Amino acid sequence: MEPGALRKFTQTVMLSETDYTIKYAAQDNKDGFALTGTMAALNFKSDTLIPAVIDPEDMIATLSNGFTLDGTFGYNGSKTGFYLTESGDTLEGSSSAEIAIRMNKDLLEYSGTSTVVNFNVAGQKFHSRSLQTSEKSPST
Repeated sequence: MEPGALRKFTQTVMLSETDYTIKYAAQDNKDGFALTGTMAALNFKSDTLIPAVIDPEDMIATLSNGFTLDGTFGYNGSKTGFYLTESGDTLEGSSSAEIAIRMNKDLLEYSGTSTVVNFNVAGQKFHSRSLQTSEKSPST
């Protein structure tokens, strides 16, 4: 490969429905949390140009030599549930959202939409409360 030459990588990754669970429980009391969720579709697609020589400690030089990542990463159809307890107080709820990220040498762009968010709060420090929002809340 000659100096100044660029290597091009094209990638496409798609995963079908993915479920996840994260749990933590303190050993000395009843404190802890749980996070569960589902993503209906996870995808990544990119075209990447990499110079023959890159210096990860000098990103300006690496970009000047032609490094480019032009791609999108996103998931949709997500549903997340959460539960947190500390000193007898609890916070639990759920949400549904979609998010996408686009990066290249000229921009870094995020977009997302939250469709349903529920919170339930109870305990000594809180009066019992419930909150639900079901309107779409786009953000960019």
